[in-house]
Amino acid sequence: MEDYIAVYQKGDVSQCKDKRGTTSTRKLDDSDIIVHIQSFPAYQSHYTRKSNPNRKFLNPGLTIRQMYDLHKEKFLTEMTEPKKLKYYNKVFNTKFNLHFKAPHQDTCKTCDSLNFKIRGTDDENVKKEFEVQKELHQRKADSARENLQIDAKKINDAYVLTFDLQKALAFPKLTTSVGYYKRNLYLYTLGIHCFNNNTGYMNVWNEIEGGRESQDIAVCLVKRLKTHAVTQNHVIMYSDSCTGQNRNIKTTLSHLKLVQDPDTSITTIDHKFLVSGHSYLPNDGEFGIIESTSRRHGHIYSPDQWIEIIKTAKRKEPHFVVTEIKKSEFISTSALEKSITNRKKTTCGYDFN
Repeated sequence: MEDYIAVYQKGDVSQCKDKRGTTSTRKLDDSDIIVHIQSFPAYQSHYTRKSNPNRKFLNPGLTIRQMYDLHKEKFLTEMTEPKKLKYYNKVFNTKFNLHFKAPHQDTCKTCDSLNFKIRGTDDENVKKEFEVQKELHQRKADSARENLQIDAKKINDAYVLTFDLQKALAFPKLTTSVGYYKRNLYLYTLGIHCFNNNTGYMNVWNEIEGGRESQDIAVCLVKRLKTHAVTQNHVIMYSDSCTGQNRNIKTTLSHLKLVQDPDTSITTIDHKFLVSGHSYLPNDGEFGIIESTSRRHGHIYSPDQWIEIIKTAKRKEPHFVVTEIKKSEFISTSALEKSITNRKKTTCGYDFN
């Protein structure tokens, strides 16, 4: 039964519906907010394009609060009353598929180049040709990532891993202005994510011990495989397409040497490369955890402090397993290179990279 209250007037007593606790159905005009949000440039992520094709990302330096302050500033200039922050936030969340995200350093130069060409031509036939090239390129990237997801489930039949080199970690890390002008030393980290036990292995060394060349990367990979995959017959590994570190004759020869090693059971190594610019790996997420943790440390004076940060960066198990690589463990592949013929053409005479 509906509640009623008495309304007393001169010489009359009438009843009306009690509206206490109800909300107003008056609709606010949100067109000004929509136009303002649309004025911010947004971009599509390479990594979420397939799973959420309509999602776009704003400048990572922005926040909804900053956007609202700019909106309010515009209204105050025009001497009008702006909407409330709560309503601005509601429009943002219900009428847009926008998110804030840090940009990736390895953006795809092929996509960028084709986007410039598409926007820079008025010829519809030429534009369509560029759009087809872009679509084929992105399908190729999606196919490579789908293969990674498929191979990640083959842990009963193979040792499956991804690997990547983290950006150099500087030490000493100081917050004083003088420290920004001093020459730093760097710690290198090769992350290896193993799907068989869902663990991240961090191989670390400073620049005095070794460099970041492909033979240094190969040493860490061989060491990891000899430690954990010695009884496996099949190894599947994924990496980006960086020729200086992963996709070259030095890495290939290290793999060939390993499959001929009588002390291991490894007979096959499949090294697969993701498309450049679309090579987001589990290692990138693990590196993000380390870098986020390091921001809570004002000063870092030595490699030992970096190693301790890496060990404790991941709160949930399994934690990162850290292995220090010493100078004596780094070896050259020059002897292997001299023992083979590095062919540049196939037996049919075609160029071969």
